[in-house]
Amino acid sequence: MKDKIINYLMNTIKNKYPNKDNDEIDKIHYGLVAIYLLVSKLIVIIPLVFILGIFKEFILFFFIFNFIRAFSFGIHASKSSYCLISSLLIFIVIPYLNINLYLNNYIKIITGIFLILFIYKYSP
Repeated sequence: MKDKIINYLMNTIKNKYPNKDNDEIDKIHYGLVAIYLLVSKLIVIIPLVFILGIFKEFILFFFIFNFIRAFSFGIHASKSSYCLISSLLIFIVIPYLNINLYLNNYIKIITGIFLILFIYKYSP
């Protein structure tokens, strides 16, 4: 399904803009694949977020995560299914535990600082 959608969009772009060189076409293809993967993951994650009643926490965590990711980049999963599993764990389990697991605020602050330093040190 992914290949059909991406190929259709790429053919449409190539027909509309025939003077694009291969580097630009590759960049567009990479961007379309990234958008497709993001949308397909969100189609799975968003209903689970609503079922669990953690939409507000999900949105907050999603923006914080993407802000940090903009500067840290990070590793990529080798398969789309691995990415979906890790995304489910990150974007559902962490906000869900944040609501249902009581931790002292000092522990949360220390853990947050440690994780930010960890991301800063080990991100490419």
